Parts: sequence; structure tokens; C-alpha cells
Amino acid sequence: MDSWQRPAAIFPTAQEILADRARRDPDRPALHWFERVLLLGRLAALVESWGTTLAPRTPAGSPIAIVLSETPALVGLVLASWQAGRTAVPLAGDLADAELARRLWLSAPGLIVAHEEHLDRVRVAARGCAQEPSIFVLRGQKLSADSRAVPGKQRQTKKVGELALHAWSDSSGRVALASGLTHANVVASAIRATAARGDRPGELALVTQRPSDAGALVADILARLLAGGIVALAPRPGRDALLRAMEAGRPDVLSLDAESLDILLAESPLPARSLRSVRRVVLRTLDLPRTALRRLHERLPEAEVLRAFGYPETTGDLLLARQETLERKPDGLGLPHPGILVGAFSPEGALLGAGRIGALGFRGAVVMRGYHRNPAASREALHEGWFRTRDLGYIDDQGEVVLTAPGGAKATASVATRPRAMRKK
Repeated sequence: MDSWQRPAAIFPTAQEILADRARRDPDRPALHWFERVLLLGRLAALVESWGTTLAPRTPAGSPIAIVLSETPALVGLVLASWQAGRTAVPLAGDLADAELARRLWLSAPGLIVAHEEHLDRVRVAARGCAQEPSIFVLRGQKLSADSRAVPGKQRQTKKVGELALHAWSDSSGRVALASGLTHANVVASAIRATAARGDRPGELALVTQRPSDAGALVADILARLLAGGIVALAPRPGRDALLRAMEAGRPDVLSLDAESLDILLAESPLPARSLRSVRRVVLRTLDLPRTALRRLHERLPEAEVLRAFGYPETTGDLLLARQETLERKPDGLGLPHPGILVGAFSPEGALLGAGRIGALGFRGAVVMRGYHRNPAASREALHEGWFRTRDLGYIDDQGEVVLTAPGGAKATASVATRPRAMRKK
């Protein structure tokens, strides 16, 4: 799959929306990193500066790979890639060497930006690309060309790519694939996620998911920034780091990965004073037994617990289960976000009625264009606008999605049955 070009001014990108907000309200806090605060105006200035630096060094249509530690700089450089009119490929700095090389080969970036501590690994991994990319090093807030890398030619271009992100997925059951997400996907997903959760301007959300995860980047970070919220990043593992981030920011919302949830539910709890401000908790774990839900409510009696669910192919979140749903049916994934269609499909591709188990499928503005450089996998996953997953489930009489077998595990996909609880006696 190639990079697509979008005609100018059809719709604003997330970067353009935030730049406009920064012109009107430059002193609004945007990102927290423990005790440090990055104002929206300063973030926009960094994005513009970095984008201006990177654009001439990247061939038109070539992505920019970003290999950084999980810091606010990763968010800024994704936005800077869009400022430069390029596709952003966020990659975790702790990827195994072989996987880093494979993802760079698959994305074929024209340029790589890396933190200094990842530079040696990036140089080695970049040699596997068909055309060796330029490398820029981020030291503090300064970008500079890597003197030991092959220098890129100056390429001035005004073309703006429609493709925003490569979102990495292994939901196919094979090696990780790069979902091609457009700017329209990103903005549509961000708007829907924040509307479904009920995000409010001025709220501070502490996010422990990695910004290099494209779904978390869109749903947990960009969505809240676009809604006028503030995001505190705390992706470093460990109880002390989580406690430090909470006491520095006093968050209204906690968006927790599995490790941070375990810390919150541990026998040695965090001090009650650090939790008093929390009013909502957003989780993405499917493993949430009622005992864990009760313990979470005991630790945070004033907070509502939500569970978000989605796929990299759907730009992250597309279903939300509120606390009442989780208490009634632990396997319930909740209602789809506004504007998202959901269905269960038979093995023959027929759309099944309420209560009948089939392969879950989703349709709407959040669904990817296809897998990058893998048309066969794209044809398998996309059918007439539907993204068809390997997860089995059904839609109940309230329109909520219930998962019966993640990835089709231990399920007979050849027979679409009615769940026992819904069968007529």
C-alpha cells in the first residue's frame, strides 16, 4: 500500500486543530511529565520548528519513523511529522533489535528520529531498509542530523500525505502488521472517544499507556488534547513512578495499562490522598473479574470505572463499557462509539441478528485504509467497508457487544449459535 495524497483544506488534521487552539490559548497546559508542564503554545512552537527541520530531509510520500523513549517528545514528533506532511511511524525504543529492523523495513521510512540512547541500535536496524534513511538525533529539544548516517538529499515539497500513522497490530495471529490510518481516521476516532467517555475541558488525565501505541496515542492523548484537556504521561513502570506522577498532577482521570492497574489493586495500596481527585478510571484489560472491580471501587469509591476496547485497525477505541455494564456482565464490551456500526458475521459472511454469535465486525470513519505493503492481509480483513476481526461475540438486545472468544480461541467458527442465556427454554 502506498502513501496517499489528500487535497488541501478538505478537513483539518489533529495537528492543525491543536495549532489553531495554541494561537488562541497559548498558555493552556497541554502535557505534564511528572513535575514539568508543557504549555500548548510551547508544544505548537516545537512542532512547527521540528516539522520545518524534517520536511526538506524526507522524500515526499516517505514516512518518518520515531524511535524514542515514552516521553512527551514522542507526541510532539508525531505532530511534527504531520506538520511536515508525512506519515508518522511511532516505534517503542525497547523493541527487540530484530523486530525494530523488521518494522523499519516494512514502513520504509525516508527519515528516522531517535533519542541518543537508541542511536546505535537504530543505525544497525536502518541498514536493512531497501533505501537507507537519513537519521536525526533528538537531544533535549534539539534535532540534529546524525553525522554517521547516510545524509538525505534536500527535497522541498508542498504535498501533504493523507496517511497519518502506521499502527502496529498482531491481531492477525501472525507477525505484527502496520495498519494504515488516515488523518480522517485519527480525528474521527479522537472525537468519538472523547464524546463516549464524556471528557471535559480542563480535566487532567494521567495516562500510563505508551504513546508509541498508536491506539493509545489517539484515544488517550490526542483525543483529550483536542477536547481541551490536559494529559500527564507516566509510562515508566513501577509503584514509585506512578505515585510520583499522581501526586504531581492530582488527576481527574486515570487511564491505566495492566501493570498500573495491578499496582493500584496491590495489597499495599497507594496513599488515599493521592487518589482523592480521581473521578473516572479507564481500563483496556479484558481480564477484569468482579473481585477486581469491587476492590477498585473500594480504593476509588467516588470514581466511575470504564473499559475501552478497540483495535489498531480501528484507530484504537471503538467500544466503551460503563461500570453498570461491567457489574452486570463482565464479558460485555459495551456500546459502540457514536457513528460506529457493529455486527456479528457467520463464516459465510452473512450479518447475523441480535444474540447470535459470530465474528465481530466494525464499520465507520475509524476503520483503516488497509495494511501497509500487504494487500493480501487487507483483502482478508476488509469486506465492503467492514473490518472483520477474529474475535467471536454477539450483540445483545440492548445493542451492547459481548465477547465470547478473543481471537476465535476455543470456539467453533463454523456454527453460529445463540448464547445459552438467551436461548428460549
